[in-house]
Amino acid sequence: MNNYENRDLENLENEIWKDIKEYDGDYQISNFARIKSFKRYKNGKILLQYKDSDGYLVISLYKNGKGKPKLIHDLEFETFNNCKLKKDECVHHLNENPSDNILDNFQLMTNSEHRSLHMSGENHPNFGKHLSEETKQLMREKKIGIYSGENNPQVKLEEWKVKAIYQISNSSIIKQLKITQKEIAKMFGVHLSTISAIKTGKTWKHIKCKI
Repeated sequence: MNNYENRDLENLENEIWKDIKEYDGDYQISNFARIKSFKRYKNGKILLQYKDSDGYLVISLYKNGKGKPKLIHDLEFETFNNCKLKKDECVHHLNENPSDNILDNFQLMTNSEHRSLHMSGENHPNFGKHLSEETKQLMREKKIGIYSGENNPQVKLEEWKVKAIYQISNSSIIKQLKITQKEIAKMFGVHLSTISAIKTGKTWKHIKCKI
């Protein structure tokens, strides 16, 4: 059992708890990335965590009756480093395991550094995570690395490329890495308006694009 799956109130060995700021003592997080709620629970309750589509652990925390999803690794990093991540900062998992949220596995990066790390093409473990096997194979054959833009031919927009653009621009990892439509356009050698039109389904409607 992973630590985050352990919902026993008894502390794990060497476990340390700290209040999560901005929640007035309603929530605590431990150095093993477990979350405890004191809302309606005098002795606390270990909360269930869930994974998003990219494998990152997420939890919903409530304040003033409104819930907001929070990334566990962000909460862990901010709480135990007594800081607040800036808009251009993010937390990288050193071992590439997005659910391994121990402090030693974290590295603070700028968003651009994080994008560069994940834009390394098919040798990276996140290569084509949201693409079909057919699309990934075509991109290998065309020598276009996911998020890399290397050897990007300025050719007409082929059907396989439309599918790839749709899948990439609508995938959750794009939001996580904060990759812009302009960067996707550069990768495929097309105009920015083309990316927007494909993403929203305004053009190429006859192609069934599955994420």
